[in-house]
Amino acid sequence: MINHEAIAEFSEMTARERQFVLECIEDKKPKKILEIGVAAGANSVLILDFLEKHNSLNSTAFYAIDYNKTYYRDLEWGGGVTTKNPRESGFLVDLLVPHLRDYYQVYKGGYCAKYLENVGDSIDLCIIDTVHAQPGEGLDFLMVLPYLSENATIILHDIAYHTMDFDNRHHNICALLFLSLFGKKTIPQPYDNYGTAFQNIGACVLDSDQSRFYEYYFRILHFPWVYMPPKKDMLVFKNHIAKHYPQDLIEAFDNMETLQSQWFNLESIAKMSKWKKFRRRVKAYFKRTR
Repeated sequence: MINHEAIAEFSEMTARERQFVLECIEDKKPKKILEIGVAAGANSVLILDFLEKHNSLNSTAFYAIDYNKTYYRDLEWGGGVTTKNPRESGFLVDLLVPHLRDYYQVYKGGYCAKYLENVGDSIDLCIIDTVHAQPGEGLDFLMVLPYLSENATIILHDIAYHTMDFDNRHHNICALLFLSLFGKKTIPQPYDNYGTAFQNIGACVLDSDQSRFYEYYFRILHFPWVYMPPKKDMLVFKNHIAKHYPQDLIEAFDNMETLQSQWFNLESIAKMSKWKKFRRRVKAYFKRTR
């Protein structure tokens, strides 16, 4: 199934990365799995197929959450649909393993915080593969952390995403988060085009009592954000963390959000200033050439 034509076409991971996810499941034998970031549903299909082949469908609860109801590649950046027949996030499940649909609970539309009460706690293994841009996965991890079981396994994809293209160089949240996790980390041996220190996926078995490290995880959000989440999403996030984290960290996050907003405003002003200067130079040039 890993190399199935549709899986290869729509998966956000290479074949080796898909295999790595299944190896982690086989090794850790989680009783509850949560996938944050579904996209077309390639990983969902592979996990369901794996659980079926290992007679674990009834003993392993599998949940998935995606921010978008519609498959994100069928959306414009502004959220508008780009195709006449847009597909839903996770559409591959119904296409490839419809007989396993009842063993899979997927939630779509908004931050994972909206659905974590339905998922419940004691999550043994969590796959996070969402925005790849600050604050993206940093927020995702803070939202799910209180629902993880002791010594849960976190799998992070795109931990080398920032090295793959010049335009991606600031999209380093996955690497920052992975390096910041307190626990035992595993990275596959070099594969495909990903050499040593550039493998794009990793797993971490978290140390006990993660509350000791809350401040460090919040500090990841000090780094400049690539985008500002919509206000409605930030409200969901802040209401969520207010239930699970100490007050001093809630206040710290408020300060971080204010700082990031100020930086964005300053950057906008700087860009506008550069544009105005450019326009003045262009006008001056044409005046000279008349």
